[in-house]
Amino acid sequence: MVWFRRSGVIGTGHLFWAAFYPVIDLENHGSLNGFMAALNHILYIAIAGFAEERGTHLVPNEGRICHEADIVDYRDARSPRRTIL
Repeated sequence: MVWFRRSGVIGTGHLFWAAFYPVIDLENHGSLNGFMAALNHILYIAIAGFAEERGTHLVPNEGRICHEADIVDYRDARSPRRTIL
């Protein structure tokens, strides 16, 4: 994860993909608890503002630019929101 504080952008890398379930690398000591803690940390530092210019933009390694609500949906295993940016 990379956080660009002044620009309001968080690069999530492979941690968050809006279209896929997570891949947790158990062989290298990855865990579901660690994965959930990372998502919660993103939510802690992100500024709310769903589909608005002032909210934090979340940029996954692949896929569309997302917002805080997309992380909540992903974390809670809901169907993803469909937004037009």
